[in-house]
Amino acid sequence: MTTLRLLLSDSYDPWFNLAVEECIFRQMPATQRVLFLWRNADTVVIGRAQNPWKECNTRRMEEDNVRLARRSSGGGAVFHDLGKYLLYLYGG
Repeated sequence: MTTLRLLLSDSYDPWFNLAVEECIFRQMPATQRVLFLWRNADTVVIGRAQNPWKECNTRRMEEDNVRLARRSSGGGAVFHDLGKYLLYLYGG
């Protein structure tokens, strides 16, 4: 039986947290189970194929100090803030 490894980020930096998520995906053996929990400061995260100028009001984001980050996976645009915990579950 494989144990579950729990990782908690104390960073609110979306680029750091997305990098940790990517590292877990690329570096952890498939038999390792990982639960990664984190929060980001005000950020819109878009999928790898999305155009930020079509998906986001970038001018308004800049005025409101909302960050823009891109994840390596697909999917739609999602708004993150400190009121929302995010989780990434990996492994068998």
